[in-house]
Amino acid sequence: MPIITNKHGLPDALVRAVTNDPYNAGASDISVTALIDSPQVRTLRRKHDAAITVDASERMWALTGQALHHILERAETNELVEQRLFATVDGWVLSGQFDRLHLGTKTLQDYKYCKTYKAKGDDAWIRQLNILRWLLAQHGHEVERLQICAIFRDWSRNKARREPSYPQQEVQMIDVPVWPLDETYEYIRERIALHKAARAGTSVTCTDEERWYTGTKYALVKPGGKRALRVVEDTDPTVVSALIQEAKERGYLVDERLGEFRRCEDYCEVSAFCPQWQAMQQTLARQDKELADAPATE
Repeated sequence: MPIITNKHGLPDALVRAVTNDPYNAGASDISVTALIDSPQVRTLRRKHDAAITVDASERMWALTGQALHHILERAETNELVEQRLFATVDGWVLSGQFDRLHLGTKTLQDYKYCKTYKAKGDDAWIRQLNILRWLLAQHGHEVERLQICAIFRDWSRNKARREPSYPQQEVQMIDVPVWPLDETYEYIRERIALHKAARAGTSVTCTDEERWYTGTKYALVKPGGKRALRVVEDTDPTVVSALIQEAKERGYLVDERLGEFRRCEDYCEVSAFCPQWQAMQQTLARQDKELADAPATE
């Protein structure tokens, strides 16, 4: 358990609630949420657990999510709610807890507090619910539909009125694609193999997705202007080249907006112990020094 600090003077009741987190993955080697997350982060957490510090203010939404699940438990009648399931895969016990299974419609639902930009879906949700569906199948429950009940914590009524593409209500049901069970099983095996390798000491670095990389973007801007006329990402070199050519032809500028590793920079609890992140910081510092020491050109 990380050391919980209270830098912002929150009430003791909130700090104690965060500190006394009852979460328990049971007698398992790995949970579904850990399985789909970075093997490197999980390994570093296990290794440096006693040295990790987290401020209570950073756990408020997680605490609110737990409260929501307690409310759901008391509201349900015939559906299966908040049950943890186990299955053994390649020598490891995998565990996962689902939020709500509606037996009549064979629909598995998960409740999420999230921001409105996730209204179009999230890859992690797809992985999580499909693995939970596979676990349910191992226990004799057939699931035909997967859904997220998204509760938008930054929803704005004014934006909903102005923008038709913006979520039109504060709560939205989002359907999640259903994978074939055999493909889900192979994905589980691949992830377990990665986590096993990381635990054994093999370097399994985080992917850009696991680091929440925003991607470098290129904006077409009029000289002296601030607002971008168009923005493209660096995922397609042809599109970037076309934007640069357009800028030359029209006398515009191209503003390069470097991507950020948002998780590493602001949200990762083990970044201070991460060799991948520390190596990147050292490289950036060295480049900055080389630029500062370079002779000025006329």
